[in-house]
Amino acid sequence: MASPLDIISHKRIVLHLEGVIDSLRHELSVNKETQLRNLQRRADELAAENQRLTAELGGRRQVTPTLQPSTTTTFGAENVNDRAALERELLEKNGIILDLRFEREALQLKVGRLERHIEDILRVYSANKKRTETFQQRSRVEALESVVENLKLVVGRLQKENDVLKTKTVSMSKHMDLVRELRELRLSEQKLREHSEMLTRRLLGTAPSGSAMSRQHATLQRRLQTAQATMEQYEAEMLELKQKLDERQSVVQNEEAMPSGQRDQETTPEWEDRRMVQPLQTWSSDLPPPSPNPRVTFTAGLSSSRGASPP
Repeated sequence: MASPLDIISHKRIVLHLEGVIDSLRHELSVNKETQLRNLQRRADELAAENQRLTAELGGRRQVTPTLQPSTTTTFGAENVNDRAALERELLEKNGIILDLRFEREALQLKVGRLERHIEDILRVYSANKKRTETFQQRSRVEALESVVENLKLVVGRLQKENDVLKTKTVSMSKHMDLVRELRELRLSEQKLREHSEMLTRRLLGTAPSGSAMSRQHATLQRRLQTAQATMEQYEAEMLELKQKLDERQSVVQNEEAMPSGQRDQETTPEWEDRRMVQPLQTWSSDLPPPSPNPRVTFTAGLSSSRGASPP
């Protein structure tokens, strides 16, 4: 099917060719008519000239010409010339009228062709406009459907990311709780060490008599070992939780790198809080008097207390 532009161009070509044909027809008709009028005028001129020459010849043949025949011949020649001039003028006017008539007919034909051409153009543009409006409406509907589908995909992806962030938030909160409790245990251990050193200094500065102080010192050592074991347990749990967090972060990064259609719906397991150790009571202010015992040295750090079992 030809496009509207092709139809319009073909219409223009046809209109131009029709104009050329009309101009050729007009030129042919006018030229023929002009030639005929010229020939007719020439024939009339020759006839008038012939009559004039005949009249002059007849006048010269008379032996005794009189004034009256000469005057009649002169008037006859003038009348013939006037008649020929009037006929020529009449032929010219008829030619002008004929030209105007042909021009009017040509203009009427041209106006009719232009009206038909304009009607065809308007009809083509009307059909093209309807087709364009239909196509635009269909394109608009398809664009809206595409936007809705894209929004659905975006909403699904945001929901997945929200779920992942929720699991991350829970895991991070547990991790922060463990870190905070570990920090408290380290402070408690430091206080126990300081108190143990203070007791040791008191024991060294007193006399060697005090079994009660020895028992108190042993109790403090057991508490210290228990605190160290608890801290090791917290450190182990924190390392395990950190390892799980690293694994979960790597899985989330892999899911974000994968296409949205191939992501697996995985749920992050909720880890159980296996911390069963309660905060320790460091020491009491009511302590027995110090007893002389040998000096006990405590190494700072976690490595010295690992492997020790409470008595």
